[in-house]
Amino acid sequence: MGEFVDRIAAGTLPTNAVAVTFDDGYRDNLTVAAPILASLGISATVFITTGSIGSTRAFWWDELAELILARTAAADCEVSIGADRVQVVLPPVDRDAGHTDTWRGSEPSASERQRLYLSIWRQLRLLDNDTRMAAMTSLRSALGGAPANPDDCAMSVDDLVRLTSDGTINIGAHTMTHPSLPALPDDVKRLEVSASLQTCEQIAGTKIAGFAYPYGDRDDATKSIVMDCGAHWACSTRAAAVNTARVDFFDLPRIQVKDWSGAQLARVLHKQWIDA
Repeated sequence: MGEFVDRIAAGTLPTNAVAVTFDDGYRDNLTVAAPILASLGISATVFITTGSIGSTRAFWWDELAELILARTAAADCEVSIGADRVQVVLPPVDRDAGHTDTWRGSEPSASERQRLYLSIWRQLRLLDNDTRMAAMTSLRSALGGAPANPDDCAMSVDDLVRLTSDGTINIGAHTMTHPSLPALPDDVKRLEVSASLQTCEQIAGTKIAGFAYPYGDRDDATKSIVMDCGAHWACSTRAAAVNTARVDFFDLPRIQVKDWSGAQLARVLHKQWIDA
């Protein structure tokens, strides 16, 4: 991604250029993605949620999906989410009857179970980290849960060193605790951004130029703080191609790649290039 940005600034970016990025720092970026990228000679940037480095718990949104979407047993309980008490009512699911749930949160919800997940997700994402973790403890206590698959957890420091060892993959900052930055006071925003950049620099042994906003959430105050903390550019989740004639280096768009074929991806990219 760094070369992509440098080429924009220099006016030498090819019209069909693409940069590959990953968010959060999942361990499967090392075990699955990195070997594929290496075999194809493709570089990438991984944006790291530094407070989760080495954690044996899944990221909260994945754990929430396991607790609600993947649960087969019925549930009828109350949980604490911030100042609210939320009723959780789930019918039993018969997986043997052929039920599968491939739904993703970016898609329209089609069931009460999906709507409940989205409702709780929206509440959790705007909470401060301590309150959000307390809510997850309440959910875990009420609904149970199993140990996370290691590939669904964040990489360790050793993993990150291995990931970046040959220079093909580099890292950027993605805050400490993955908050919605505009929802935080400015001093907490600054701490989330600066501490994440510093941790990434310690691991990489070099200056970190790039940042990605959690959930893509940003406003002018957030962008200014990211700039003040020393980042040179930042990515959002705004789905678009970069228009090099009027680029905002602290609001670089990205296209979320779903479970598409190569032809589907090519069509999406082509449409975005035309629209830009």
